[in-house]
Amino acid sequence: MSTLEDIINEIKLDFQGTEGTGALHVITGAPTIDDARASVAEMLKERDRWAAECLKLAEALNWEQVRYKPGHSVVAGNYGWLLFTAKANLTTLRDQVYPALKEALNSKRL
Repeated sequence: MSTLEDIINEIKLDFQGTEGTGALHVITGAPTIDDARASVAEMLKERDRWAAECLKLAEALNWEQVRYKPGHSVVAGNYGWLLFTAKANLTTLRDQVYPALKEALNSKRL
């Protein structure tokens, strides 16, 4: 099974030496169905890990409302957080909500 990092490294190797020539390397073939499913399953596990971590931090903040980007916030309360983390995607949890929770927790400790 190829990971995303393996694919990126493969593409980088394919493009080495073609700089300035205008040549583009066309990737032939797609991952097998089993590889694609395994990749998606791995990504979903990673999303679940970030969701669990966000829930731990939210609980440490007594389930307070947290604004993670302008105009977007998670509703206060256990139920609001459970609902949000069940629906949020990996990027939102990892890149927006988790940093906002860490910042809120750090400012509360000061």
